[in-house]
Amino acid sequence: MLRFSLLTLVLGVISLPAAAMGPSTDATRCRQMMATYDRLVPEYDRSAGRRDRNLGEVECLKGNYAGGEKLLENALRSVGSTPVDH
Repeated sequence: MLRFSLLTLVLGVISLPAAAMGPSTDATRCRQMMATYDRLVPEYDRSAGRRDRNLGEVECLKGNYAGGEKLLENALRSVGSTPVDH
């Protein structure tokens, strides 16, 4: 009985749709891009890249990951970094 329950649980987790796991992956990508930008640019910088970085963070926090990622990618490109596609 325990073996059957464990197998059922494992199969259930494996069969979860990718969309159900998407937001955490998108949120992680937002955090990674923000961290990369923050390592490259001093916090006191007031450039357009900093504006895009901060607006991207706001969008990601609101759950608008696509919009936030686009802004964060623009911010990284403005300092010569190439964002990694996911």
